[in-house]
Amino acid sequence: MARHARNPDRGPLVGALFSAVFPGWGQLLRGRRRVGWTLMGAAAAVMVVSVAALIWAGPTELARWLVSPRVLLVFLVLNLALGSFRLWAVLDASRGSSGPVAGLVAIVVIGAVVFPHGAVAWGQLRTYRFLNSVFVAPTSPTTTATTGTASPTSATSSSTTTTSPTTTTTTHPWEGKDRLNILLLGGDSGPGRTGVRTDTVILASVGIHTGDVALFGFPRNLTGLRFADGSEFTAYQGILNEVYLYGRDHPDRFPGLDPGAEAIEQVIEELSGLEVDHFVLVDLLAFVEAVDALGGVTLYVPKPVSDPRYPHQDGTTVTIHIDQGVQTLDGTHALAYVRIRRYSDDYDRMARQRCFLAAVAAQLDPVRVLRALPALLDTLEEHVTTDIPLERVPDLVELAASIRVADALSVTFGPPDWNVGFSTRGFPIPDTEKIREAVSLAVTDPAAARVTYRLEETGESCGYGDDPTQPPPETTTTPPSSSP
Repeated sequence: MARHARNPDRGPLVGALFSAVFPGWGQLLRGRRRVGWTLMGAAAAVMVVSVAALIWAGPTELARWLVSPRVLLVFLVLNLALGSFRLWAVLDASRGSSGPVAGLVAIVVIGAVVFPHGAVAWGQLRTYRFLNSVFVAPTSPTTTATTGTASPTSATSSSTTTTSPTTTTTTHPWEGKDRLNILLLGGDSGPGRTGVRTDTVILASVGIHTGDVALFGFPRNLTGLRFADGSEFTAYQGILNEVYLYGRDHPDRFPGLDPGAEAIEQVIEELSGLEVDHFVLVDLLAFVEAVDALGGVTLYVPKPVSDPRYPHQDGTTVTIHIDQGVQTLDGTHALAYVRIRRYSDDYDRMARQRCFLAAVAAQLDPVRVLRALPALLDTLEEHVTTDIPLERVPDLVELAASIRVADALSVTFGPPDWNVGFSTRGFPIPDTEKIREAVSLAVTDPAAARVTYRLEETGESCGYGDDPTQPPPETTTTPPSSSP
């Protein structure tokens, strides 16, 4: 009798509530000490192991786990197992409940146990589907890293795709390669456009072992372009932003995952002398949804950007004005910032595109991405095309963690410094030899490239230095503005 007084039964509802907070707590409150301490010990062990694993892994390894389909499935199983364990603990602590109490217990179980684990499971499955739908699945268990779609002609003509033999027995995701070259394409299929025009063409070259980055921008209106077989591109107006459309119209000539991307890869390889390993094509209209999902992007705007008749996504025209200074742009203004050419030109717009991408990269912290993940996954799945192998995504995440985009060398190959003349239609004809020499020096000796070709780091060329969200020390800012 005395023992019962020291350990009174607090009732099934209280037991269920407290075991929902921490398994075993409810059993202790109901006087079932052996079961309660056993469950609490198991729950504490799981918590300690989980925290220790996260601390041991660190942010980079955790990011690798979150983009690995196999690890996601393991986490899914563990999540469901933990949810089942917590569910059993709540139901066990609610023994003896009936009538209205049983209904309240059911609400506790659903609200405190089932729903959180179900939401996490949904996110895991959604991420798993996204990874498998956007990235290229391996064709066999022994699939190795692809080396891009470069033809033998373009690969052998390059003096910059140097490789060095490995001297260790450690398996590396890009063994035998010094650099990873990814072609970033911005496809504009907005109002008044027929098909996809790649107005944004940036070749990003990343040092695998050093983490250095070089960003090479190619103007949309370059002409006199050649494919890997030496033939000249003369279709339509014969300019760069039409190559993708031409490739899509001639899939027999450009076989692969995306004939349009294959065609433009060949052109960029011939221009740069670098072998393109992978491409990423993003519909610029995805900017609106992605930026809004992230809560906006903050960056320093070095000079005002305006267009009184900017074509909105719905086909109407609106007035857009973005003041100089530190601005936080929503999706509509972000898209306008990277598209507007009025009162400027293609080359100014290309500079803004690079600066905006650098600002986004600098602000993609894990918490912000996870908060926006549901909307981001939907947007990216619909608007992104790439040939990056699925099994290489974790390696890319790790490589991305080692680089600083603001320190990347940046150059746009436009006139007057990078062309040998103009076509009869006024389009610039690139100086391919000079471009190749600059690219080669930029990836082999960045310091010499800065002096020889006056190349700047992205932060310098964008005017914001190391932090895209802050103005240069000598610059004053103005309040953000929005379009009327």
